[in-house]
Amino acid sequence: MTIFCGVDVSKSWLDAWIEPAGHQRFANTAEGVAELGAWCRAHHAALVVMEASGGLEQPALWQAGQPCAIANARSVRKFAEAMGYLEKTDRIDAMMIARFADAKRMVATPPPSADQQHLVALATRLRQITADLGVQKQRLHSVRNSFAQQSIQEA
Repeated sequence: MTIFCGVDVSKSWLDAWIEPAGHQRFANTAEGVAELGAWCRAHHAALVVMEASGGLEQPALWQAGQPCAIANARSVRKFAEAMGYLEKTDRIDAMMIARFADAKRMVATPPPSADQQHLVALATRLRQITADLGVQKQRLHSVRNSFAQQSIQEA
């Protein structure tokens, strides 16, 4: 029987789930990642599975030699709904990621290369800038004061 660790990654926390150990929360810091790796080894987790989360997923786990895989977030959510879990909490998400990995018999994927990490960071930044430009265009059309309009155009 393969043991999977599902990890719900957020900016501050790594919520992990291993059957039958249950839930454990770690800080999303270098120390927290090391603790997560030790917890996975203590429970003989063969694979850590995370959802792609806009770059927050943990390359440090791969670098520490922990086999990892990335699950499609939409597929995990649909799986959770099919299993009757309509609520969405960090603990439930971690559990559903682990169970999804087990059901799909997921296997480790190679860590992202430095070039892949660089491209992901650039694509994320491009999405941020594009969203910011859209907001500024909306503001420009709603502002009637010429001084304020000029300020928006210069930004």
